[in-house]
Amino acid sequence: MASCPICGDAFDTKHGMKIHASRSHDTSLAGETTECDTCREEITRQQYEIDEYDNHFCSDECETEWREERYSGEQNPNYDRVTLTCEHCKEEFDVAQHREETARFCSDGCQADFQSENRAGSEAPAWEGGLATLTCDLCGNEYDVYPARADESRFCSFDCLGSAREATMVGENNPSWSGGAVSLECEYCGDEYDVTPAKARSSRFCSPECLGAHHRKVRSGSDSPTWRGGYESYYGPNWREKRRQVLIRDQARCQDCGKTDQQSLQQHGASLEIHHQTPFREFRNDDEVNYQAANRLENLITLGKTCRLSRESRR
Repeated sequence: MASCPICGDAFDTKHGMKIHASRSHDTSLAGETTECDTCREEITRQQYEIDEYDNHFCSDECETEWREERYSGEQNPNYDRVTLTCEHCKEEFDVAQHREETARFCSDGCQADFQSENRAGSEAPAWEGGLATLTCDLCGNEYDVYPARADESRFCSFDCLGSAREATMVGENNPSWSGGAVSLECEYCGDEYDVTPAKARSSRFCSPECLGAHHRKVRSGSDSPTWRGGYESYYGPNWREKRRQVLIRDQARCQDCGKTDQQSLQQHGASLEIHHQTPFREFRNDDEVNYQAANRLENLITLGKTCRLSRESRR
C-alpha cells in the first residue's frame, strides 16, 4: 500500500500513487530530491542514481565546471608531464610523458621554420639533383622542369605547345585525318558546300534555311508524312452554338495543359481551339456529313495549338 502525500488517497502500488500525483496534482514524485554539487540548486534524481553516483548535477554546464575545478592541470589523475628543449628556438616546453621520445619542437611554427632551414634543396629527403634545364623546341628559350619530366617535356609553355600543334598537326599531319572535306551540291539551291567525310552520305543541303525551304516545297499538304486528309472549313450550322457550349463547359482552358486563351496567345501565338476527338472527316459519307454526330459535346474538347498537334501526331 502507498498513500499520496498530497491528498492521502491509498493505492495498491507506489507506482500507481506516483501516476496519481502527476495527473491529479501536477506534481512529480519520481526519484528523490538532492543538491547539484556545483550550484547547490535542488534537483530530482532516481533512487538508483543517488545510490550509484557520488556526484549529481543539474546541467552539463555545472558538471563541466565541477570537473574543470578538480581535474585540470596538475590536479588531473593522469597528469604526468616531461620538460624538453625545442630544437629550433631552444625554449623549454612540456609534453605528455608518452611523447617524450617523439616531440622535438614547442610549436608548429618552430617545426616549419626548422624544416625550411634544414630540409630544403639538397637536404630534402625527396631531392633528386634539382631542376633540369631544357630548351623549348619552338621558341628556343631555356626553362626548368622537375627531373621526372625531363625526358618528356618539349615546350616551355602551353602557348608554345599550342603553336607547335597548329603548325605541325593540321591537315594530313593530324592523327584524325580522314582525307579532308568532301564537296557536295545542295539539292535546293545548287551551291557547292563542304562537309566532313562522316557526313558526306547523309548531307543534302548546305544550310538549315535550304532544308526548311525544301520541306515547305515538297512535304506540305498531301505530300506531308503526317497528312491525315486535311481540315474541313465548315462544321455545320450548329457549330457556333456547340463551340460556345464547349468553351463554357471547359472554362475556356486547354484540357491538357490548363492554359487560358490569353496564356496560349502569349506563349504560342494562337488562341484556344475546339478539337474534334474523332475527326470530322470520319463522319462524311460521300457528299453527306453527319454534323449532328460529329459536333456532339462528348466529341469536342478545348485544346491549345501545341496540345492539339500533339494529340493528332499520336493518332
